[in-house]
Amino acid sequence: MTVRMEMQEVFKERKMVNLVPATFFFITFLFGIIANSLFLWVLGFKMKRAVNIIWFFHLILANFIFTIMMPIIGVYLLVYPQWIFGQLMCKLINTLLSVSMFAAVFLLTIISTDRYLLVVHPLWCRSHRTTKCASTISAMTWVLALVFSAPYLIFRVTRLDEQNRTICYNNYAFPNDWEDLNTLKLKRKVQCFLFVFRFLLGFLLPFIIISFCYLTIASKMKMKSLTKSKKPFKVIIIVIISFLFSWTPYHVYYGLSLYPDHYPGLLNIFKVLSSCLTCINSCFTPILYLFIGENFKQIFRRSIMSLFESAFNEYTNSMDQSYNDRLEISVHSTVKDQI
Repeated sequence: MTVRMEMQEVFKERKMVNLVPATFFFITFLFGIIANSLFLWVLGFKMKRAVNIIWFFHLILANFIFTIMMPIIGVYLLVYPQWIFGQLMCKLINTLLSVSMFAAVFLLTIISTDRYLLVVHPLWCRSHRTTKCASTISAMTWVLALVFSAPYLIFRVTRLDEQNRTICYNNYAFPNDWEDLNTLKLKRKVQCFLFVFRFLLGFLLPFIIISFCYLTIASKMKMKSLTKSKKPFKVIIIVIISFLFSWTPYHVYYGLSLYPDHYPGLLNIFKVLSSCLTCINSCFTPILYLFIGENFKQIFRRSIMSLFESAFNEYTNSMDQSYNDRLEISVHSTVKDQI
């Protein structure tokens, strides 16, 4: 009887911990779905097709995928650990979450590399930086994100726990014997491998590439005085900082989840923190584009369409000027950017 009461207290505590991120998911879902949908519509149908526009369209699409799953995640957190959506959704939801994460970080890395090439190798970009190439790279990015997320399609299953509740669980070793020692050891090894894999390829390596690209860009622009304006990099820098703060707690949480009995307090803290910050990253990142280069008071005086187009066109025009300045230094003539 005492053990049962203790288990009930644990589950009650978990539900209270889950209540915070669940509430946050529901509150921010409406804003996120509207903001991301409007941006996708403007970028996809109302703006001239360009390399920068293609990058941002796919980046926001990754955010949109995460946003549309927020209500399901919120419900799951409220009824945790019960899973009420069936095995297909158990696999699908977790796979799509992983795809959106990998796609977002890969696209941020691609955008940073694109900025690096524009500044360091402008002549090469003049011949090879095309909308067709950007579309192909974006499509390959989604395929790669899906491949990296495939383990969820394989390992994610539903099963009945000791209290006869259906839970959505990672079965890292295909045998269903949950108590066998050898099976538990194998599951542990696979879980550790997947954590390291996701951390290295989904966070650390992209962050190193992004940091290298922007430090090199800053150095080149300072030495050559390529432009006096900082506008070309404001949007990307803010998005990268947002990504860093949003996804670091996520990877810390999954690292701690390898030892759930050792750090229960920290695990709960980072669970709430990672849930809220990833939600902010997906829902509120688009609004950052609106405030870059725009006076706050003017935002309420302009239509949504004009505001969206101005925010993105300002960034594209600034990159055009930086690109032209670089080409002028390289070939002693002004060449119009082909974006």
